[in-house]
Amino acid sequence: MELIDRYVHEIGQLLPGRMRADVQAELRSLLTESLEDRARAAGRAPDAELVKTVLREFGSPQEAAARYAPQPQ
Repeated sequence: MELIDRYVHEIGQLLPGRMRADVQAELRSLLTESLEDRARAAGRAPDAELVKTVLREFGSPQEAAARYAPQPQ
């Protein structure tokens, strides 16, 4: 889904290059699974509204990136 791809890309831009690809792959997988679970629970096919709901629950790209960014020591 295009919205998920854009969201994951934006998060990746906020992360250090060395970890970007791994985090983006993990996020894409988590978001896709969450979307499929939500669609199954709703008894309907995944659609843009469900994608938006999943992304809102996951947080802004800045919030999501902060969860993955290395913490200063």
